[in-house]
Amino acid sequence: MKVLTTITDNENYHYNKFLKASCEHHNLELVPLLTDKRITTNFMDRMLGRVIGRPCGFQYKDQVVLNYLEKLPDNEIVFLTDGYDTAFLCGVDEIMRKWEKFNAPLVISAEVNCRPDKALKDSYPRSSVPAPYLNSGGIIGHVDVLRETHQKVREINCRGPYAWSNQYRWTRFFLENPDLIKLDHQSEIFFCAASPPDKRTWDPGYWETNLFDGERIRLEHGARPCQLHFNGPVVTVMDEVMSRLFASSLSAHQ
Repeated sequence: MKVLTTITDNENYHYNKFLKASCEHHNLELVPLLTDKRITTNFMDRMLGRVIGRPCGFQYKDQVVLNYLEKLPDNEIVFLTDGYDTAFLCGVDEIMRKWEKFNAPLVISAEVNCRPDKALKDSYPRSSVPAPYLNSGGIIGHVDVLRETHQKVREINCRGPYAWSNQYRWTRFFLENPDLIKLDHQSEIFFCAASPPDKRTWDPGYWETNLFDGERIRLEHGARPCQLHFNGPVVTVMDEVMSRLFASSLSAHQ
């Protein structure tokens, strides 16, 4: 299994301290794909993407991933992840064991918020799962399926206010192809810490008191995720949370 991420800066503090260090600690093969620093995801890029109708920002990163996938054998397993706000908590054996239980071509991370288009919330099946909505920051599957799916996601016609967002395209694709993708609603593999309504994950003390069992993160419904993703504003507490709970495993790889 390869852990694949796209980054613009391989000297980035969070990338090196958390994703890279945790992959080294758990003997995971990390493949960072360096992209053009000029391709960013700010407001102007989003506007430009709408006007010119071609990949900008996150969509550009999807193209970089697709180009790399073309070089890999079909049966290779790839774990796609964001690069600056993630960290692994276990090795490949546990990840593979949990992924195989899903019995799905692709498994994608899930979170508590429906982003970027809240209106799509009504298109999801009604449920009381901990994480109802797709988050495209974590995907695992075989290369042949990832390659084909990435191509189809890129072809989705999207020229409205969310033309800049690859997560919007992935959400659209998932809602139209529920048999191909399963979401990790219980956070067995991926835990997206995006702010719930009460913003409890903004408090490092909450993590230490409620989500840490002395060895690993254990969520309140019992799941022990393989990876943490501090997506959104909650990334501001990532450094403190990781330093409090996993300092020994990360510091050895700095």
